[in-house]
Amino acid sequence: MKKIFLTSLVGLATLLPLAAQAEAIKGDTGKFCPGAQVVKNLDGSYVERVFIAAEGIRNDGFIHVYADGVKVQRIGIPGYDPDYTFRIRRNVQELKLTFEGTCARVLDYKIFTPAQAPKGPRYSRDRAMETSWGAEVLNLIDGIDDSLVRDDLTVDPLYTNVLRPLKKIAMYERASENERNTRSLIKTLRALKMAEIIRDNRTYMFNKLENSEHEYLVADLLSILEDVLEHTDVKQNRIGETIKFLEEELAE
Repeated sequence: MKKIFLTSLVGLATLLPLAAQAEAIKGDTGKFCPGAQVVKNLDGSYVERVFIAAEGIRNDGFIHVYADGVKVQRIGIPGYDPDYTFRIRRNVQELKLTFEGTCARVLDYKIFTPAQAPKGPRYSRDRAMETSWGAEVLNLIDGIDDSLVRDDLTVDPLYTNVLRPLKKIAMYERASENERNTRSLIKTLRALKMAEIIRDNRTYMFNKLENSEHEYLVADLLSILEDVLEHTDVKQNRIGETIKFLEEELAE
């Protein structure tokens, strides 16, 4: 039976604003077997993200991704999580794909480079690991509240549905980071609650991506969703039950 790995809809959505601003660089597609290499010369371009859709033909296997000889990602075929994606965010001379365990069909392969620098601060996974996701969320949305109030004084749903509830949880999450004896369960619970808000509003945020001055904010929020789930090892469809479990544990 065919085993299919598709990079995440979330990951693809974060590529849309970049694709609108710059032409996507297309990589080779087709059938590749162990021992094959797919090499793309990028001449030092800054790579924001890579989109790959592939299917394993017979057995489980992997696609290994190298940027200038350094492995930056290992993609499972089939993927353990259908929402899997990866970022590069560096200047790259050459991207190379190698194949392990099974022949694979690469159905789509695109490399996205931004045409212009984003406005305002950007999300940093490394910084979030050192501080907190709450601090990163507050850093992203700080100072943009007024811009989400339209001329007719109506408020953009991006603020009412996403940013305002995120901001409330983020303030508690950031505060808990400064408490010496905070239990890790509390931090995990709050991080997952932020991830749940982002997940539940994906459809609206996807629609905001193509023509929005806040496209980078939306893209970074979707990246936070990915990273929280990866760090906590929770699947998107299990966020709610995990939150319920943690709340029950903390109530005891």
